[in-house]
Amino acid sequence: MSAARRTASHPLLHAGASEDSTQASQSFTRAVDAGRLLRLRRGVYIDPAAWLQAPPWDRHLLATAATRLAAPGSVICRETALAVHGVDQLRVPEAVHLRTWRRQEAGIRPAPRLVGRAGPDTVGALLASSDGPLKGPRRRRPDTADLAGVPTRRVLASSAMRQAAETLPSPATVRRPLPDAGEHRLHDLEILVEPLGLVLADTLPRMEVTDAVVVLDSVRSGRWASGHRLTPADVEPWTPLVRSRRGSRRWASAWARSDSGAESVGESLTRLRVEDLGFETPETQVEFVLPDGRTARVDLFWRSAGIVGEFDGWTKYTRNGVLGHRDVSEVVYEEKVREDGLRALGLGVARFIWTEAQTVELLRQKLVNAGVPRA
Repeated sequence: MSAARRTASHPLLHAGASEDSTQASQSFTRAVDAGRLLRLRRGVYIDPAAWLQAPPWDRHLLATAATRLAAPGSVICRETALAVHGVDQLRVPEAVHLRTWRRQEAGIRPAPRLVGRAGPDTVGALLASSDGPLKGPRRRRPDTADLAGVPTRRVLASSAMRQAAETLPSPATVRRPLPDAGEHRLHDLEILVEPLGLVLADTLPRMEVTDAVVVLDSVRSGRWASGHRLTPADVEPWTPLVRSRRGSRRWASAWARSDSGAESVGESLTRLRVEDLGFETPETQVEFVLPDGRTARVDLFWRSAGIVGEFDGWTKYTRNGVLGHRDVSEVVYEEKVREDGLRALGLGVARFIWTEAQTVELLRQKLVNAGVPRA
């Protein structure tokens, strides 16, 4: 396969980029059947290692990039649009979401079979040759579930969108670069996506409140592509799209429970679970001056009990953007020194991990043991 067929800065191969697209497509198809490539979309391929070693959220972005190459004029919406805008989400989108204004086009379409006509032996050898994706603190061997593609869901514009089509803020779509997928650069690929205000008004009322709050925490704290701290006034022009009573209740509840101080998905989830379990709602991002003169900003703080809560996601100890040039052991040591400093101030410290944030009984017991007060 010619390197000229690969866009230099991202891992996808596009048959349509070749001068002889038919010959390129045939060559790529043979490579898929032999287990040397995977087919993400018609005419768009990827090296198996790049796919298998990517975590689920990066696979979704890679599938979105493949959709952009296969159908350049498509407009991204819903949860996929949130991902393109760089907004944190609690769950990986289950499909690449595209907007349609034609009822007959709406619905979900399965992804092409990533391995083409490759037989069981070829697929087994392909899986055996990969170290697999990083999932939490441990790597695991990949299995056939990792070769499931990301489907496409075409979402019909709502009646409210249709009625407001001429009055919606302009532009109806914006062009922005895709976020990078882990170590893979995608940002040279621009994509058509609905504006964030429209995406929020169209998506949040359909989400569970917890998922919606995680999204709002992200945009209110500036943790998205623009870095702007979104306010209710920023999305007010789009609120007429929220018409159902159920959607309006979820919209209002999510805004009321969101917090512009939240700095991670795990922190947001922990705070919400704490509230749902009937414990006192903590303050977020409170600063303390430690005995050595340094300042420590903590994730959660129960002032009435003098208890600090810290969420420890695995990202803190693995991502280069967090580690910088430091070794993991240095980060762990610094966290220990920081915690000792907080305890020296007479504060209690409770640390939470993903398993506890996601498991009600584990979190309840941790809160009780730490002495967190009831609401």
